[in-house]
Amino acid sequence: MKSGEVTFSFACLITFWLCEAAEIEPLVTAALVGISGHMGSRALYQFERWAQTRLDNATT
Repeated sequence: MKSGEVTFSFACLITFWLCEAAEIEPLVTAALVGISGHMGSRALYQFERWAQTRLDNATT
C-alpha cells in the first residue's frame, strides 16, 4: 500500500467516525467521506485545525 492510499484511507475513516458520532444521514456521510478521501492530507489538516480550535476553546 502506497503512502497516498494510507492517507486517503485514514481521512475517510476519520470522516466516517465523525459523521457516525454526529448521527449525520448516511447519504451525507457518503458524500463527506468521498470528499475527504479526495482531499487526502488536506482533509487531515482541516481536522487538525478543527480539533485544535475545540481544544483551545475548551481550556479557556
